[in-house]
Amino acid sequence: MRAAVVLLVALALSGCVTTSQQALGPSSLAGDALRFLPAVAMEQPTAGAEPNVAVLPDGTVFITAVAGSQERPNAVEGAAWLWRSNDHGATWDTLRAPQRDTPLGSLPMTRRPFGSSDADVVASKDGWVYYTDWWNWGAPVAGTPRAGNYLVEASHDGGATWTSASVTTLDGLTGSVDRQWLLAGEGGFVGLFYAYFHPVQNQFIALGDPFGRGPGIMSIDAVFSTDHGATWGSPVVVAEPIPGHSYQIAHPFLLGDGTLAMPYADVGPGTDFWANPSEVRVMLSGNNGTSWYPRTVAQVPEGFNNLWAVQGAGDAHGRMLVAWASRTGANMTVWASESSDQGLTWSDPLALRSAGLNFLPWVAGRADGQFAVGWYGSDAQGDPESAPKDTAWSSYVAERKAEGQPWTWAQASGTPVKVGPLCPKGASCSGDRELLDYVGLAYGPEGELHHAFARSREVGGLKAGQVHYAGALVR
Repeated sequence: MRAAVVLLVALALSGCVTTSQQALGPSSLAGDALRFLPAVAMEQPTAGAEPNVAVLPDGTVFITAVAGSQERPNAVEGAAWLWRSNDHGATWDTLRAPQRDTPLGSLPMTRRPFGSSDADVVASKDGWVYYTDWWNWGAPVAGTPRAGNYLVEASHDGGATWTSASVTTLDGLTGSVDRQWLLAGEGGFVGLFYAYFHPVQNQFIALGDPFGRGPGIMSIDAVFSTDHGATWGSPVVVAEPIPGHSYQIAHPFLLGDGTLAMPYADVGPGTDFWANPSEVRVMLSGNNGTSWYPRTVAQVPEGFNNLWAVQGAGDAHGRMLVAWASRTGANMTVWASESSDQGLTWSDPLALRSAGLNFLPWVAGRADGQFAVGWYGSDAQGDPESAPKDTAWSSYVAERKAEGQPWTWAQASGTPVKVGPLCPKGASCSGDRELLDYVGLAYGPEGELHHAFARSREVGGLKAGQVHYAGALVR
């Protein structure tokens, strides 16, 4: 299957220089601001969102997205959406898709008994691409890994062929895991990071606390491979449990000197998970994940008020930029802060957009101080779940061409991605969550900016997400 996509060309940056705590606005779009041509939908007959983007050194682009429940058993191959473009986004091949062909009720236990949930795709500098799916429910098939395992597939030939391995992260059935992210280095080094809910935390959840807060019972863990994902080591604790705290795991990334970085949201203790005073933090490792040390980026006094609220990326010279979305009174602001000294010091937080409601960010980085941040936003205020029915939501992207250059932002989606209330709180949402939890961004080898986001639509009378692609070439 293929989906035609317009190859987008955008002009890069110029505009007003911003200072710490100053919000960007339309005036920063003067001159050669970041621009996107109309985005084109991926070929996707069923629901899917949360797009992740990866680009190989030869320019091959991959996008993956959550697919949801389906029929294929959790054995050899993932079922989350996976698309590939060999012509810089002009056309796309569908490499993975959910299997939903059996008529409902025709065969017992064959109509969507398996859950494909959370996906990721990353590329390494030496030309490998890695894709992961999470089989998180469904009875195991005889002779295959049990439900609940992560599956990682690897390709050395641009996605033409794949090898796969099931990654066991639990030593029993008493704990649980969530939200896996991949990190790809050179020479076969791969990391799989995930949130680990300890057995005691599951007891708190059973007692009515949906976030399982308790006496030091949640951590961020990882497993590592040195043979392109064929075999995996034992779990390593990345972020240690802290009594009363909960974590929102972000996507890991590599710095130029090989340092591993894991940004995350540290939600402090209190009675309201979404509004508790919290912190933006980064864990770093200089020995391929064997040990980790913490850095604090910023305080979040009014809480994040959205899930997966923190993301980060590095440039080619070791600089880190971390972005997050958090509540600021009636609004929600997307902030950014950077460090050039391994996280010892950070710049004052810069508000990339503080007007209205902005959340679910993503970050991409390359070159020398070149970063892009994407998110969903609107001009509404207050509670996004109670937003007026005519509230228009867009996918925004802000970009800085190099250190010392101005930031500019644009509505990358063109037309709204959704109209009406929107819930940015993950699985705790009771509705209006068809866009799921984030947008995707990645730079190509020549500085091309590849952007993916979801748009709301109806499938079978229900709201469902559909992934769209938009590209921008930095001048």
